[in-house]
Amino acid sequence: MILNKPGETFEYEGRKLMIGDQIIANGKSAYEGLFGAITEIRDGIDKETENETPDLYCRFEEPDTPYEIGMLETRFTDLCGTPKTIDDIALDLVIMAPEMVTTVREYESGKISIPIFVITEDWAEGDDSGVNVWFTSDMASAKKKMKRAIKEAKKGGGIFDKRGEEGIEEDSSEHSYEIYSEGFYCEAHYSIYIKEDIFTCSAAFINKLAKGEVSHEK
Repeated sequence: MILNKPGETFEYEGRKLMIGDQIIANGKSAYEGLFGAITEIRDGIDKETENETPDLYCRFEEPDTPYEIGMLETRFTDLCGTPKTIDDIALDLVIMAPEMVTTVREYESGKISIPIFVITEDWAEGDDSGVNVWFTSDMASAKKKMKRAIKEAKKGGGIFDKRGEEGIEEDSSEHSYEIYSEGFYCEAHYSIYIKEDIFTCSAAFINKLAKGEVSHEK
């Protein structure tokens, strides 16, 4: 059996693999971490390998960073016993066993999305500047964190000591606060705001979080 038309599916051990599926090579393959797609599936007498599993023909995207390239070259060098460079490593028509890849569909189906609240603090004073970001799971905690951050920032003086002076502007809302020197924002300002966002993670991470196995700020 040979499948090579986009959208054709093949069921194997409860999994549905489809021609055109976007995939990620997992730790069972030397291509670990590379993204790609399934271009062909062969089984039975049409297989090219002697593996008991179907042959998945995959096309992988070339790594983008020197780190990724280096890791791939190291794995293949160790596997082959001779030095390998990215030019020696096939990225197209790579035959993989089903357990070596995870489809993006499978990866996404195992993820959970939850609302989070992001507190972003941005400031500048003369030649010094910085950005701080915190995350909380509810609005009440976010507001509390914003209040504490503003109090801490005021202790440092700077633009806060100029409140009420000409050219010093203040804006605030329920979820934001900003003070700055009009016309000199890049040299003198402080701002903080809360934004609601969505955090997507694996179910396993949520379980660890519930068990207290993931550290977090109190």
